[in-house]
Amino acid sequence: GHVTHDGPAAHRAKTDHWRPKWTSTQRTVISLRFGFDGGEPLLLKEIGERIGVTRERARQIEGEALAKIRRHAARELR
Repeated sequence: GHVTHDGPAAHRAKTDHWRPKWTSTQRTVISLRFGFDGGEPLLLKEIGERIGVTRERARQIEGEALAKIRRHAARELR
């Protein structure tokens, strides 16, 4: 069949490109936050409860992971 490039698999392939730069905790938080593993996207509070940190810490981890993407993307686009 014809494969479109804007479905979840394509989106996941794009994120896989960045994943090696993340710690396992960052990978977990981002996967849960955006539902990359096929589940519903979770709230930071729910993610914190699941991995045993505060909502605020989960937010920080998410921010760190997203900052890594931005830095990497800025380098790639130069």
